[in-house]
Amino acid sequence: MRNPQYLRGELKGQISFRAPIIPKFFSQNWIFYLAFTNTFYFQLFNEKASSPMRDNDFQPEFLLTYRHKSRHKGDFAQGDRFNLTEITFGCRHISNGEIDKAQGGVADRSRGSDRFILKARFSSKHWGLDMEAFVPTRFYKENLDIYKYLGSFEAKVNMRYGNHLADFSLGGLLGVLQPPYSIAKSHPTPYFRTSYTYKINEYYGLYMQYFVGYGDILYEYNSYAHRIGLGIRFVR
Repeated sequence: MRNPQYLRGELKGQISFRAPIIPKFFSQNWIFYLAFTNTFYFQLFNEKASSPMRDNDFQPEFLLTYRHKSRHKGDFAQGDRFNLTEITFGCRHISNGEIDKAQGGVADRSRGSDRFILKARFSSKHWGLDMEAFVPTRFYKENLDIYKYLGSFEAKVNMRYGNHLADFSLGGLLGVLQPPYSIAKSHPTPYFRTSYTYKINEYYGLYMQYFVGYGDILYEYNSYAHRIGLGIRFVR
């Protein structure tokens, strides 16, 4: 699936935000959010191919979150005890923004996924645990077998201690029955992602990320990847 003209070294970037649209949905503890993430892969050093943007993944979300405000402070709890601090229900769409030739595109590159998600966050002063499960709400003909590789459950551990930020994610842990709804085709392949940030100041820090498995890029969901990267991360 990889174009032979592409270089192995490239620039990966991600822009994310989550904005409260209705801060008090049912009560002060319920918040309705709009979230969006754009992840892009830029062949910055590939001057022979005019430094193309290799891939874009777009992820809009509508989220309804219950936050236990007496325990909550940012993404972590106020005390040393490990507590349930958030429960989130939502809808997520992921797409690479492409259309296939039959619909007027220049290549058969369209990929997409629609999901209903359920997420729980447990946290203490320095540690957090996110557990997320999802149910597909639509199967796209361009990638009917996508959940064979991506699975339907992810666990993520977060750490914050002084200037040090780290996270460890393990996903693809549960299978999803998918067309033609065969049990034999419902076993996903796990992936692992970890990252570390050393905060230089309150605005940004040095960043490292390591990934192994399937699903780092939506278009290459069924291709095994092994990546490591260094860069800059903007922090709150």
